[in-house]
Amino acid sequence: MSNIRKYPVEGVASFYRTDELYGDFSNMARQFPLLVNGKRIGSSEALYQSLKYPSRPDIQRFIIHAGSPIESKRVCAPFGSDVREDWLDIRVYVMKMVVSIKYLQYQKHFSRIFEISGDMPIVEISSFDQFWGAQKRGEYLVGENVLGRIWMGVREFYWNNGLVNQREFKVREGINLFFIEESMPLVSW
Repeated sequence: MSNIRKYPVEGVASFYRTDELYGDFSNMARQFPLLVNGKRIGSSEALYQSLKYPSRPDIQRFIIHAGSPIESKRVCAPFGSDVREDWLDIRVYVMKMVVSIKYLQYQKHFSRIFEISGDMPIVEISSFDQFWGAQKRGEYLVGENVLGRIWMGVREFYWNNGLVNQREFKVREGINLFFIEESMPLVSW
């Protein structure tokens, strides 16, 4: 069974670059540093990448101190053998958590973007990644678009709940996240 989606290029809230209308949905948007259990992290990309390495706080520090979101992704390349064994099983959950934290820390900003996007599909355009995003093929964007679908779920949460006073996120049991040598059953800010 395929999870590939097909979206017309027109009529979607798409993002490819961070300086575009919907670019703030990107993990590469550097104007949204996160506060996680008292630690400042430069971007959602840095948080996501760092959580791949629960037993390597040295790598996590290297990632979160990288100069930009793209650099936090690039510095991971030499450490592929240190990625947690269950990463492919939990990566979507971790991304949902990271995006939710980003949204909750910047609700007013993202609520305005949600209002502009209305009910249009949110699609990350990627030239190489059909899992997190979708590739342009003629008049369509084709891919699983997992990141875009996560943002659509967050938008649905906003539509149903409005702005909320939430200052913590409970990590699902069994995920066992560690960040800079501390277990993360709860993320607070």
